[in-house]
Amino acid sequence: MATNILVRDKNVQVRGVDRSGIDVSGDVHVRRVFLRSGLIDVDSVDAAVRAARILNPKYPGELDLPAWYIGRTFCHPKNPECSECPMKADCAKKVHLNARAA
Repeated sequence: MATNILVRDKNVQVRGVDRSGIDVSGDVHVRRVFLRSGLIDVDSVDAAVRAARILNPKYPGELDLPAWYIGRTFCHPKNPECSECPMKADCAKKVHLNARAA
């Protein structure tokens, strides 16, 4: 995570590391967003890392900050604010909740 922050925010070039080797963190917010959005089907760091590598192989870690922000701001463990979330149109959780309410 520290390497990702240095590369992403400070544009630091880390010797021996290119962006393709920087993964998403195992943060609970990142995992929750990946799980609820349907990007992963099991809550694990390995699953989140694999999904990010498939989605953005040139820089998997680029997905870390947006997923963390969404998880921290909208996608709460209880009472998520789906109607306010920037992913609301594409989120599998929202689709699931709508189907259950019908």
